[in-house]
Amino acid sequence: ALESMPIYGTRCYGVLGCLEIDSSWYHFLHRPVNVFPIDRDALDVRFLLLTRSNFRRFQPLVAEDPASFANSSFAGAKAIKLIIHGFIDTGETTWVVRMAEAFLRREDCNVIIVDWGGGSLPPYTQATANVRLVALEIIHLLTVMLNNFGVEPGQVHIVGHSLGAHTAAYVGQAVRGLGRI
Repeated sequence: ALESMPIYGTRCYGVLGCLEIDSSWYHFLHRPVNVFPIDRDALDVRFLLLTRSNFRRFQPLVAEDPASFANSSFAGAKAIKLIIHGFIDTGETTWVVRMAEAFLRREDCNVIIVDWGGGSLPPYTQATANVRLVALEIIHLLTVMLNNFGVEPGQVHIVGHSLGAHTAAYVGQAVRGLGRI
């Protein structure tokens, strides 16, 4: 249940780090509802890779599983396009898939669709809270790619729609030197 009084505290999400809600997150008019994201398992963020060699078949990438990269068509030397959907959408929504295909027709790159459909559902105030955890998931994935797979921040381009754009902003605050948001 959502509460109208400010909730302050910290929640930690293992390797992803912690999120805090303090007095800066509360405003009686502009942000009267403060909630933490749903559980990581319920949010179920998935990273779906498409490349020219697997144009129509998603390959899952898992930050904690290096084999998911090795067993995919991911190429660390190529540009990376991250697509983050917004409220009520999923990573398999038509416009998201069409955008991924358009990137691949234009450029030989890695397209990673961020599917956070488990957390993009109503109520809107909960979905807005969930984007902070989605951002931590993306930051973790990017950190793994930067540290282990030869990826440079400048080759990462993030496209976010609606709450996906807010998510991209959180990622940009944490990962310096991204090519474009």
